Amino acid sequence: MKLKYYIFILQVLFLSFTKSSSCFSQNKFSECVGTWYRYDKWENASLQISAISDSLSHFSIHATSGAQNDYIDGLMLQSGSKAFYANASINQICKLHFELHGDSIISIQNDPKSNCGKTDVSFCGKYFRKGSNNFLIQYSLLDLGYFLNNEQDSLFRNDVKEFYDLFVDASQILTQNFDDVYITKGKVRGLEKEKACIVVQNAYNSQYWAAVVDNKRILYFTNNPDNKRELPRYIKDWGNNFKNYKVVFMNTN
Repeated sequence: MKLKYYIFILQVLFLSFTKSSSCFSQNKFSECVGTWYRYDKWENASLQISAISDSLSHFSIHATSGAQNDYIDGLMLQSGSKAFYANASINQICKLHFELHGDSIISIQNDPKSNCGKTDVSFCGKYFRKGSNNFLIQYSLLDLGYFLNNEQDSLFRNDVKEFYDLFVDASQILTQNFDDVYITKGKVRGLEKEKACIVVQNAYNSQYWAAVVDNKRILYFTNNPDNKRELPRYIKDWGNNFKNYKVVFMNTN
């Protein structure tokens, strides 16, 4: 019995592999059965495809955004390298466009006039065949728009050291404005009290003021000697969202 079981498992694995290989060689969605993955620091998702016929497949997507999650499933009509899903209810219309790209990617786009899901979680993006974090994008604060050049980003990274990643991890949703200084605020959807940060950058020199939430503490950093033991107005206003959190002055030496 055990031998038959192992032979069955090998047959299933072989079938899955051959299906994923022919998926792109034949440029057909009906061959793309199995699980596909979307990788993002804050918005992961998995796409499951089960073929019904050459023109019809069942799909399901589990997606997350910060602390929120959502799910969708249904039947998609397919033709060659493209597939389409639509569903209408009293409150919303959902339309998704699927397309094969390259040798290992399925992209999903939401119709601009439609709304899918019950939350702010998106099902769109690039889905990869392999279950590997090698596809995960590594962001810097420069990439995210906190700084204007490598010099500013490197200076900040050297100053905050191991706490640099706390700022990156808290930067799913960004708001920016200019008020004599550049102000960038970050937070993670559903975790606004646990993952949040602010970076204030002088527009004329390399001075900065920054704070990040860490385990119900506010870690405050600056290279301005006049504010190493006192919070500037911008940081105080932002800190009002965390009234009971202890402020730790990180640059007092």
